[in-house]
Amino acid sequence: MTTPLDMDPAVRDAVKDLADAEQLYEELKEKVVDGEDVTPRDLAEHRELIDFAALMIDSTKKKVTAARAEDRQRRYIELGDELATFTAGSQDVEDALIAATAALRHLLDVGETRRQRMKDIASRGAALRQEARDHGEESDLKNAGVWASDAENGIVYRRVENGELTYRRRMLLHPAHLAALAIRNSVISHNLDRGITYMEWPESSMSAGRWAAREFPAAAGPTMPGHAEWPGQ
Repeated sequence: MTTPLDMDPAVRDAVKDLADAEQLYEELKEKVVDGEDVTPRDLAEHRELIDFAALMIDSTKKKVTAARAEDRQRRYIELGDELATFTAGSQDVEDALIAATAALRHLLDVGETRRQRMKDIASRGAALRQEARDHGEESDLKNAGVWASDAENGIVYRRVENGELTYRRRMLLHPAHLAALAIRNSVISHNLDRGITYMEWPESSMSAGRWAAREFPAAAGPTMPGHAEWPGQ
């Protein structure tokens, strides 16, 4: 915010000089009344000082106004030059955006490949389970590790390997669930690094990200204070 012209230090000094000159002139007139040795020339010279001080106020205001105008013009040009550089120099953002888009597209592609593979396994598993039921061999199917294999409940693998029980469950995730998790983790990590400890997050996106986080706990990402408990934390 620009300081009012009358509050400018140089203008205030000029105004003070005028006030001092006027005070000296009044004191000199009192000396005349008191019979002290004051000549007409003395009064005239002090009157001239008052006139000069008044002119200096106008001169100072004019100089300050011109200096301020020059400073504004300089700042106009500086900001224009900065804006020109900024609008022409966003290559780093464009490169990052292109890289992020490519990475996200790759995530969607591998996610879709996984989804199609799971749908195929689930379909063949459902048919094989029915076949095992028909022959009373469901326990044999489970001993082979196939405990569940359908699109609704996912795939469950459970079998003793090298004397230890191995259990794995995989859900049929849409690639968008993986993208939701990646975006959620990027945004929250960015905000946590900036000291932001709470932010609103769309519930639909949060749910989709949570499904993917449960499926891939190593990639679950950070939790955000104030949010619901996050898988992997």
